[in-house]
Amino acid sequence: QPISCFVGYVMTTIRPIHLLCNMDGTLIDTEGIKAEAWRRAVTDALGHEPDRNEYERLYSEYAGAPGSEMAKWFVAHYGLRVEPNALFDGRERYRREAYADRKELARRVYGPLVAVIQRLRDGLGVLGSGSTVLVTTASQEQVDQIMEATDLRDLFDDIVCGLEKSADNPACYREALKRLGTEPIDCI
Repeated sequence: QPISCFVGYVMTTIRPIHLLCNMDGTLIDTEGIKAEAWRRAVTDALGHEPDRNEYERLYSEYAGAPGSEMAKWFVAHYGLRVEPNALFDGRERYRREAYADRKELARRVYGPLVAVIQRLRDGLGVLGSGSTVLVTTASQEQVDQIMEATDLRDLFDDIVCGLEKSADNPACYREALKRLGTEPIDCI
């Protein structure tokens, strides 16, 4: 009910033109997959499993940073005898393996948020304006795997992905605005 009220308020008061949506950690819980992939890569490099509490604390500090930086921090913290890019490659191998599990990806979709996006999308249709765009720093390969496994593709008119390695960098949002021919004020 509160979500319906919010959606109704937004649609009648703000009159959005475009809806820009993030993917990782917003539409789908991929953070757990990435945390496990990093843990497995660190385990391989250490030769044994790291202390779980220490690892979880470190991961929570590093999460969201570019993978290349995370690899450097893990190598330095654990004194690993591997190059950061080799550790990152290990993480990518385990992440790809996990992303290949379609049932696991589909299980991680945030259904209530997908419903809100669908309602907003429907509202845009009633208003006769706007687009729904997925904006993510994930690679095209990652986006394709997730869209195929979760059937989320139909929610979006366009997908902007893989333009930079940090969510703090607004390049992907600038590209979405450029494609839409609009300004931030016209977007949610």
